[in-house]
Amino acid sequence: MPSPDSETTDDLHSDPAGLGDVARLAGVSEKTVVRALNGSPLLGDAAHNAVRDAIAQLGFVADRQLYAPVARRTNPVFLVVHDDPFDPFLSEVQAAMVSALGGHPHALCVVRHDASAANAMRNLGDFLELHRPSGAVLMPSLAQPHAVAGLLWEYGARSVRLGAGSNAGRFGCMTSLDRVGAANAVRWLAEQGHRRIGFIASEDDPCATPRELGYLDAMADLELDRGPALIAGGTGGFEAGLKAGGELLEISPAPTAILASSDAVAAGLIRAASAKGVAVPGALSVIGFGDTPLARELTPALTTVRVSMREMAHRATQMLLDPDNPVSESHCAPAILVERETVAACQV
Repeated sequence: MPSPDSETTDDLHSDPAGLGDVARLAGVSEKTVVRALNGSPLLGDAAHNAVRDAIAQLGFVADRQLYAPVARRTNPVFLVVHDDPFDPFLSEVQAAMVSALGGHPHALCVVRHDASAANAMRNLGDFLELHRPSGAVLMPSLAQPHAVAGLLWEYGARSVRLGAGSNAGRFGCMTSLDRVGAANAVRWLAEQGHRRIGFIASEDDPCATPRELGYLDAMADLELDRGPALIAGGTGGFEAGLKAGGELLEISPAPTAILASSDAVAAGLIRAASAKGVAVPGALSVIGFGDTPLARELTPALTTVRVSMREMAHRATQMLLDPDNPVSESHCAPAILVERETVAACQV
């Protein structure tokens, strides 16, 4: 009679091969085996071949329902955001995407991605491996450069970038006419009699560039001084306005009006003006950009250029849901001046 030990050994050999057996024979992790089963673009040929050979040798039969990406059941649409819980547009974008997804068999998944973190792209790849989105919307902070959109494309997910300055082949764009909006704001200031008009940018905001270009366009058309002394910037939003605003108000002659590249920059500028005893709008007119909730909460209420992020996000989601939409095209929403209380006629 066979010993108990030999019976146990025979039983083990008669069991079907499992995921762990394949991983051990191939010399890889179980996660790598799952990636190979799903045809992951993250794996090289050597890993794919090792897993394939181990599967053939063991006669392993994969349970596709168990190992298939979750997206084959939930079919999610991603909203990829920078790891910033204070993004003023995040709630608007989420609400717009939920509205656009109504009636469609898709789940909305918000993915936080800190591009500066170690292994950030690898971690994002792991998440894509598991969930396999049908499409993704990227917040402006991740619209440029194209690394995140490129990784999504490798996984077969179409993406639309909000606020991207230009199109780039297969990556779609949904942006606002910021350059036109900025130029119109400067022209309106000129109609109020302002001739010394400054500009403040947030250097880490990709949306600041087209807004500065619009400022320069209008200043050139109006034949007004647009020298470097009237243009300042810094990092951050409020901090950039606070620092650069203080610098602009020290030059002689000082500007009588300043266009800020965001509402947060405008808020810092107003604080800097208050510290120097410069009244807004009596001695200095200020225009922000974005029409975030902050614009209505400031005292005085901020005149600003409205960027309809809600409209942009809604249209971007509709683009992803339409299988006949090539997505790679650029689409634009208007940027409209909203008059409130921080602009007055020039008294100089």
